[in-house]
Amino acid sequence: MFRTLELANKIMAFVIILLYTLLLLPDKNLSVKQVWSAGLLIVPNGATRTAQATCEPGELVKGGVYYNKGLVAVNQNNYDIISRAASSTTWEIEVHNYGPFQLEIIGYAECAKLVDIP
Repeated sequence: MFRTLELANKIMAFVIILLYTLLLLPDKNLSVKQVWSAGLLIVPNGATRTAQATCEPGELVKGGVYYNKGLVAVNQNNYDIISRAASSTTWEIEVHNYGPFQLEIIGYAECAKLVDIP
């Protein structure tokens, strides 16, 4: 619950900054790109693994996504995935695999920064 509240606060701060920027800095655009985690995260049965995707300097993380690969349908309801902002520049995916098969997960962060309008 605490992490969900913390993430909600970070998202709200991002929205406030975005609105402030759009109203007071009309000569800027918001640039958003995807930064992938470092390869496929293999999570054996009974294990917990974590992957991170980190934005470049000057960028802020505005969200993230993960994708399941492999035998997820067979392993359904036997795993937990926590996808959250670990910091203002890093998105983290934590996977707890309780099922009998390994999981394969990959994720990315959505990184944003202000850029001058040409």
